[in-house]
Order: sequence, then C-alpha cells, then structure tokens
Amino acid sequence: MEDLLRIKHTAHTLKAGNVLISVPFMGDSYFDRTLVLLIDHNPEGSFGLILNKKINQIPLKFVKTDIKKKLQVYNGGPVELNHLFFLHTYGSLMGENTYISDGVSFGGQESELVALMKDNLLDENNIRFYLGYAGWSAGQLEQEIKADMWVIGAFRKDLAFADTVNVWRMAVADLGNDYTHWLQFPDKAYYN
Repeated sequence: MEDLLRIKHTAHTLKAGNVLISVPFMGDSYFDRTLVLLIDHNPEGSFGLILNKKINQIPLKFVKTDIKKKLQVYNGGPVELNHLFFLHTYGSLMGENTYISDGVSFGGQESELVALMKDNLLDENNIRFYLGYAGWSAGQLEQEIKADMWVIGAFRKDLAFADTVNVWRMAVADLGNDYTHWLQFPDKAYYN
C-alpha cells in the first residue's frame, strides 16, 4: 500500500509550457484532479490556467458583452475570477500573445480577438476562455511539489482543447506505467 501512495517525481522541469498534474489523493477540493498549464514560472512566482474545470451555465456572451457568440467558459483558477484569459492556436493572427507550446498561445489583443470572432474567422474548437487563474508566490509551487501535491508533465495541444472530463486522466496516462494506478483511485478518496 505504501508504494501506491508514494509519489514518483517525473523528469520534467518546472517551467512555462509544462503541466501540473494534481495527485489523486491531494485532499484539496478546489484542485482535486486538476491539470494546470503553466503560463509563466520565474523566481518571483508562477502563473497557470486550470484546463479541466468547466463553468456550467455561463456562456461567453454574458462575460464579454462585445462577444455575442455563446461559447463555454472555464474556471482558470481561484485568483482574479473577474478577469477573462484565453488559450488559442491563432498566434499568427493576434498580436501580443505568448507562445506556450505545441502550437498553443496565451492571450493577445482583445480587440483583435473580438474582431476575428465577429468575422467568424476563429474555429471555436481552437480557443478556450477562462475566468481567473492559478497563481503561486515565489517558492510556493516548489514547496507544493516537494509536499507531493503535484507532479510535472509534458503539455500537448489536445490537453488544452480536449473534453475536460477526461483531460486529467489523459495527462496521467501520458506519465507512463508508474502512474497508471492513479487512474484506479476513487474520486475524492480523501473523504474515505
């Protein structure tokens, strides 16, 4: 049993463009079975978006009045829940965005985004919107990793645009055989 609960850290480094995979027995109801894409990591802290927390019943047209499309919005994290962030595959069409990895970019000029959406030039399957973000102060994320709350994995584009129900499982499966037992743990095992 002890081997099942022991965390084996991966060879992936803590850097922008990698993902944080919460351990299945973390004991934190907010981050339970979450996958966080690191957008920035530096000595001053870390910033990322939770990829797999859909917000029900809040279509984008109610968040941004100048965007009339009814697109799904996701919970990016507990910080700045009133701020809208987005991931997309349109880095060449939007200025001031940050390339992350595997063809995925973060942010950009909101006016360009609105114009492209109004002209129906964006495929809705290649853009995701998030309210809030996950943030850590200097050294905090490193401490959480040492405390076995997260393991680091590699990012791939379909993790950002996949069905959010399965994305944590996909990322765990990508880690290999040392982690397949995580997929057998019951949801919210820390309640037992």
